[in-house]
Amino acid sequence: MVVIPDSYSTSGSAKIQRVYISPSSDFGTPSEAMSRNLRLFNESLSNTGFVIIHLDHDPSDIRTAASNFFEASESDKMRYNFGSYGNPKGGYTPVGVEDVGSTSGSETGKDWVENYVFRVHPDNDAADTNHPKELVEAGRVYFEQMEALLKVLLKMAAASFDLEEDYFNKQFWPGPNGNALRLAHYPPQSTSSSTISSSSIRYGAHTDYQAFTILSPDPTDDLDGYGGLEVMVGEEWVKVKSEGGLVVNAGDLWVDWTGGRWKSGLHRVVNPSSEEAMGKSRLSVPFFSGPRPETLVFDVLGGQGEGGGVMAGEHLRRKLERSNL
Repeated sequence: MVVIPDSYSTSGSAKIQRVYISPSSDFGTPSEAMSRNLRLFNESLSNTGFVIIHLDHDPSDIRTAASNFFEASESDKMRYNFGSYGNPKGGYTPVGVEDVGSTSGSETGKDWVENYVFRVHPDNDAADTNHPKELVEAGRVYFEQMEALLKVLLKMAAASFDLEEDYFNKQFWPGPNGNALRLAHYPPQSTSSSTISSSSIRYGAHTDYQAFTILSPDPTDDLDGYGGLEVMVGEEWVKVKSEGGLVVNAGDLWVDWTGGRWKSGLHRVVNPSSEEAMGKSRLSVPFFSGPRPETLVFDVLGGQGEGGGVMAGEHLRRKLERSNL
């Protein structure tokens, strides 16, 4: 059942909408609630590039597995480093390697984050790269949950523009596609690090590179003084409070797919401001999605786009190259 959503006010008239859905939602069956739900979904992505999705989900297992991994020594974690961030095998990337702000012209320096990435389904990755067992077991379940939600979101996108229900899903499956699960750990900032500049923030301002990103944020993002996710709305940085929801944003490819009707929202992760919060770590779990690399992404609504289309895999490759130091 789809519940009529509330909205999350940001600034001015722009709002990040809250949408309550079920993986079994039928977007092919017209109803007043469904029409309103799709309208607010479309409106939110058009105005801010973000929407907050509420549904039954439990990220506790993947968060516990990730926390256990990041508590290990640096030498133990580096056993799972398989190359630069964005490499085909995924794995571990230490603090001070990324500068994501450089992909959008921001000058914030090295990002105060370490991460672990599954570039494809954890089961498929495990045979080649020997990922940690606990991460594989929890990652498998969470990856499948996020792909199920992604299929619903892609159907919502198609319904928003009166396209065939599986129009976008067919560009993702059968794979391989650009989906990836990232476990992002932001260490306490009271911990000294010679690799990080005092001018750095936890994650520089950027847009996401592909299709939808589905983020399970750290619960402390809802608290004042803890920093966390901020979105540029108009000319103002706005703190996002998910209140237990998943934060979904449209990546760069949606600008081409919708002829600029949907935004790829600029966002960042800012430092905590209170002394107590500076001594705490932050853990977020974003699931990135993208179509098959050979997909030519163009304005599906015809002729009013901001460009002549882009090859999905090539766009991702260029962005990743710019973000690595």
